[in-house]
Amino acid sequence: SLKFIWVATGQADIYPRFAPTMEWDTAAADILVSEAGGQVTLEDKKTNLFYNKTNLFNPYFIVLPFQNKKAHTKNINCNTPQKLDR
Repeated sequence: SLKFIWVATGQADIYPRFAPTMEWDTAAADILVSEAGGQVTLEDKKTNLFYNKTNLFNPYFIVLPFQNKKAHTKNINCNTPQKLDR
């Protein structure tokens, strides 16, 4: 999960994961990446990682940052609770 946060906060450029993980290993960090404007995709970089599968193992995936940093204005402070817009 920490590596997801590094990508979400710009401390890492990309996180490819080509080793076994389970849904519970990635679900919480996935939402943080999404809220920061990034994406968790399958190897094809087009299909988002999906959850609630019959088999709880994740396929290999890549965590990508927000692509247009100039247009990105949302910041996530991982030290302070944030109110999510729903």
